[in-house]
Amino acid sequence: MLWEVLNTNATLLPKVLSYLTWVLWCILVHHTADASSPDSAIIQQELGLVDIFLCLCRFEWQAGYQELATALFQAGIEYSIFCPSLHLTEQGKRRLFEHFWNSGGARLGEDGALGWSTWLEKEEEQRQKAIKEESSREIEEGGWTGWSEPLSKTKEIGEKTECIADGNVAVEDNGEPVKEDIVQEDDTEALLKVLGIDVDAETDGDIRDTNTWRRWSEEELSRNSDQWMPVHSKSAGNSVSAGVADAEDDEQLSRVILFDDVSDYLFSISSKEAQLSLVYQFVDFYGGRISQWTCTNSSSWAEKTLSLEALPDSILDDLRWVHDVLTEIETSQGSSNLEHLLSGPDDISMRTNAMKFLRNATLLCLTAYPQNYILEEAALVAEELYNTRMGSCSCSATPCRALAKNLLKSNRQDILLCGVYAQREAVFGNIDSARKVFDMVLSSIEGLPLDSRSDASLLYFWYAEMELANSSGCGSESSSRAMHILSCLGSGTKYSSFTCHPSSLQQLKARQGYKERIRMLWSTCARGFIDDNSIALICSAALFEELTGGWATGIEILNQAFSMVLPGNLAFLCKTSMLC
Repeated sequence: MLWEVLNTNATLLPKVLSYLTWVLWCILVHHTADASSPDSAIIQQELGLVDIFLCLCRFEWQAGYQELATALFQAGIEYSIFCPSLHLTEQGKRRLFEHFWNSGGARLGEDGALGWSTWLEKEEEQRQKAIKEESSREIEEGGWTGWSEPLSKTKEIGEKTECIADGNVAVEDNGEPVKEDIVQEDDTEALLKVLGIDVDAETDGDIRDTNTWRRWSEEELSRNSDQWMPVHSKSAGNSVSAGVADAEDDEQLSRVILFDDVSDYLFSISSKEAQLSLVYQFVDFYGGRISQWTCTNSSSWAEKTLSLEALPDSILDDLRWVHDVLTEIETSQGSSNLEHLLSGPDDISMRTNAMKFLRNATLLCLTAYPQNYILEEAALVAEELYNTRMGSCSCSATPCRALAKNLLKSNRQDILLCGVYAQREAVFGNIDSARKVFDMVLSSIEGLPLDSRSDASLLYFWYAEMELANSSGCGSESSSRAMHILSCLGSGTKYSSFTCHPSSLQQLKARQGYKERIRMLWSTCARGFIDDNSIALICSAALFEELTGGWATGIEILNQAFSMVLPGNLAFLCKTSMLC
């Protein structure tokens, strides 16, 4: 059935190959992680620990404790990724983190957050500065300054004075002020009447007015969209008992997540794989977009899919694509409509605030993992969704352009960030701007350091994918541009901007170059050494063969890749599923 559709609509081939290459990438990553890492058992245990932690956060969120779920994420990432580089015992590490949590300082995702380790360094600098200032002041003043009352006694006298000045305070015979009990009237009936519920009329307690239920649901949705971020206690830095004593002054005490609420769920993970898994799934949890190259073959991802309360954007994008295909093939049937399923969520306010929260958190995580193109893409997409209020308005310029340029200023040799930014320009229809960015990076890549040049395969593949997504057919200019891009990668020649369709000789050199490079790649893959750029090379070769020789030759390259990394039965099953 799949190939019948492809034969009637050639423009779907790039999309199908994109899905197959994503499957290939997931398998290769899983295969090489087990083969190459000497500590694979520890890594798998830490990945399992992260999955269990994600299940806990999802359970708390769905149970209605959304502030607790958010605080757990904040504490987990701060504790695991932004730990101070000190030789600390686990007990000492927890004491330092408790001080950070109760200090009132900005946490992950909040405005002004620095990360636990940086915050601790800043606080130590301020403490040393205060000590020096105090020492210098004592030296300058000198001499006798007279008698002074102890601080505790002075504070006690001041409190008594304030109590006497209050009109609601009585004085006992012994002179001690006593605060009178203020009796508040029970206004439950008044509140019910405001909601449209007449207690006297509705003796049976059943509410038959639908407007009442509608107002109640609107209020619940409003609170649900506003009350998902934990708030800091007014008594931050004081003891827990002091915070409880000030409960009457803190209207949002139930939203304050104390250290005792998260301390039992703190854990340390040392492997980069587990830390990145925690960050990626955190971004996905709050509706961010993680690149489809990210492997989702884990129990927590599967549980997320099975316990969906709302469809994530990645699935919605795929359903929109399916809807477009069905509409194009079955134009006579107006009933094949998925618009009711594809409609966005109503909680625009929450989603917008969540995107700001994600943007801040992802940018902070980039300080721990610089030049991570998956996190960079997540930050740019979150910036887009925040500025456009989850697609509720359109804008002429790409919303993430300013953020992308700021990130590029800090590291002009981050060529993958240039590629991610170019793709975002193309998503908003700025194809010419995207081409300029890709052409500039690929033309100057020879002058970059060797480690930066190794990322060229990903850039070529992204560029070709972008052109094919903008192509209207095999004979279009975009299709010729994609052929030119892939020919430059396969032949190994220096990249030059597109001028014309590549000649037969150039195509032949590219085909031979792909065969030779993939042959060398199989030997390294057998030893378990493979990375994103190697996978991008395989995908580019398959895409090149599909453009020059048809989809069958492109699928054959992917079949070879499956055969190299899978046992015989599984490889045969993958081939069969692709051809059915």
